[in-house]
Amino acid sequence: MVHAPGLGLIARTAAATLWAALLAVLGLMVLLDRTGPLSLPGRLGPLIGVGAIAGAQFVFMVLVADRWFPKASRTMVWCLEVGSIAVFLTGVVLAVIFVQAGVGV
Repeated sequence: MVHAPGLGLIARTAAATLWAALLAVLGLMVLLDRTGPLSLPGRLGPLIGVGAIAGAQFVFMVLVADRWFPKASRTMVWCLEVGSIAVFLTGVVLAVIFVQAGVGV
């Protein structure tokens, strides 16, 4: 007999999926919008955009995928989660460093 997920799991999944999707769409808009209202000067656009997309992947993996697929390989899950959070943090840290140094702005 298949155990159906509870309403709490479905509500958390929906909220986390919406959060990750909005973060990914915002990241894509910042990454690809070079002349519009979300354009950032110099190298900041690609850094913030890629960082936001990686953050969205991390949010989805941690809050949705881990709960729906608990038997996934822990080694693979750990590598993917660490990789995506590393890309996110690298993008944010480099963007802050560039703003502070005035490089690419």
